[in-house]
Amino acid sequence: MENVSYLTPEIQALLGQEVTWKATEPVDAGKIHRFAKSLGLANPIYYDIEKGQPVAPPTFLFSVNHDSLGDFDETGRPTKRLSLPPPFGPAMRGGNKYQFFQQVRVGDRLWMKRKVNGLEEKQGRTGALLFVPYDVQYTNKGGDLLGINTETLIFRVTQEGKEKNRMSSHTVFEDRREGQEIPPYRVTVSKVQMMMYAAATWNPNQLHWDSDFCKKRGFAEANIAGPMFGDYLAEMLVKWVGDPSRLKSLDYVNRNMAFPGDTLICRGKALGRPRQGNTELIDCQVWVENQKGEILVQGSGQVSLG
Repeated sequence: MENVSYLTPEIQALLGQEVTWKATEPVDAGKIHRFAKSLGLANPIYYDIEKGQPVAPPTFLFSVNHDSLGDFDETGRPTKRLSLPPPFGPAMRGGNKYQFFQQVRVGDRLWMKRKVNGLEEKQGRTGALLFVPYDVQYTNKGGDLLGINTETLIFRVTQEGKEKNRMSSHTVFEDRREGQEIPPYRVTVSKVQMMMYAAATWNPNQLHWDSDFCKKRGFAEANIAGPMFGDYLAEMLVKWVGDPSRLKSLDYVNRNMAFPGDTLICRGKALGRPRQGNTELIDCQVWVENQKGEILVQGSGQVSLG
């Protein structure tokens, strides 16, 4: 059978497209508090009240929808996020690479610029897949670069009720190199916590809290939002090095989904120790397992020692 291409002129026009928007209001202490609380993070620097200047968790920049006055589609997905018309189904996150340049501070007014870098059509086990990688640059009002999120979205040509629960077939985690083990970070994610996270990030996408919506589309349950994996991996590294400003990059690929009640175990190992000028860095291998030992996420990170 001849393969059918879904790269219509409308979709091809996305390549190289740039979109810029700004946050509806400045970053405030309440937003930082609610984000950290929704993840169950205990670090007191995220909750500082007396000085009025809490430190934002590193992934706050990328995980939160900063346009609180923006519109949503019928599924609860912010309309400024990339979506594709039928016959493509809901967007699934294939992976993210976070680069951290400056910490987000109370009072920052954020600007975002997104650029689509590619379109790749593949044939999966369940039908056609379209991979859409793009960058989002985050700057403050002064134009200082705060971070870059390189994200890949996966869109699947769907048939109602025919979705699969997993992103891909089970992948064996390879290349467990010798090195210092990073203390694991473990959290059991409840449905309540998933709903708190949706509220704290201002992203009411029904895929991440509405069980009936998900089951009608063939998923076992509402699935844990992909950015939560990055949030917890980042926190594991922050706890290890002791300072959020020492986290320089985090790159991860989603392999399998997780659902309410699953326990996420973030793990990692220290690898090489490159230098950047006078700064000593540590390259890390990181991953997330569930309570069954299945690999959910694989990735890498880099931290500095000073």
